Amino acid sequence: MTLPNEHCPICEVQLNEENVARKDWLQDKPVRLDYAGRVLCEKCARWIDNTEWD
Repeated sequence: MTLPNEHCPICEVQLNEENVARKDWLQDKPVRLDYAGRVLCEKCARWIDNTEWD
Protein backbone atom coordinates (compact mmCIF):
# COMPACT_ATOMS: atom_id res chain seq x y z
CA MET A 1 0.00 0.00 0.00
CA THR A 2 1.31 3.43 -0.93
CA LEU A 3 0.78 6.10 1.73
CA PRO A 4 0.80 9.85 1.03
CA ASN A 5 3.19 10.40 3.95
CA GLU A 6 5.77 8.15 5.63
CA HIS A 7 5.41 9.50 9.19
CA CYS A 8 2.45 10.44 11.39
CA PRO A 9 2.19 14.27 11.33
CA ILE A 10 1.44 14.40 15.08
CA CYS A 11 3.82 11.96 16.78
CA GLU A 12 6.20 11.39 13.83
CA VAL A 13 6.19 7.59 14.14
CA GLN A 14 7.07 5.64 10.98
CA LEU A 15 3.80 4.45 9.38
CA ASN A 16 3.34 0.86 8.22
CA GLU A 17 0.53 -1.65 7.62
CA GLU A 18 0.21 -2.46 11.35
CA ASN A 19 -0.04 1.00 12.91
CA VAL A 20 -1.91 3.04 10.29
CA ALA A 21 -5.44 4.12 11.27
CA ARG A 22 -8.17 2.54 9.14
CA LYS A 23 -11.87 3.12 8.61
CA ASP A 24 -13.09 -0.32 9.72
CA TRP A 25 -16.70 0.28 8.71
CA LEU A 26 -15.81 0.46 5.01
CA GLN A 27 -15.38 -2.75 3.07
CA ASP A 28 -12.00 -2.01 1.51
CA LYS A 29 -10.68 -0.36 4.71
CA PRO A 30 -8.99 2.78 3.36
CA VAL A 31 -6.69 4.70 5.68
CA ARG A 32 -7.92 7.60 7.80
CA LEU A 33 -6.70 11.07 6.90
CA ASP A 34 -6.48 14.32 8.85
CA TYR A 35 -7.97 17.53 7.46
CA ALA A 36 -4.79 18.20 5.49
CA GLY A 37 -4.98 14.80 3.74
CA ARG A 38 -2.19 13.13 5.72
CA VAL A 39 -2.36 9.57 7.06
CA LEU A 40 -2.52 9.21 10.86
CA CYS A 41 -1.30 6.42 13.12
CA GLU A 42 -3.93 4.56 15.15
CA LYS A 43 -2.87 6.14 18.47
CA CYS A 44 -3.18 9.72 17.20
CA ALA A 45 -6.45 8.99 15.37
CA ARG A 46 -7.96 7.73 18.66
CA TRP A 47 -6.62 10.81 20.45
CA ILE A 48 -8.32 13.12 17.91
CA ASP A 49 -11.59 11.16 18.15
CA ASN A 50 -11.62 11.35 21.97
CA THR A 51 -10.64 15.02 22.30
CA GLU A 52 -13.37 17.60 22.85
CA TRP A 53 -12.68 20.58 20.62
CA ASP A 54 -14.12 24.02 21.39
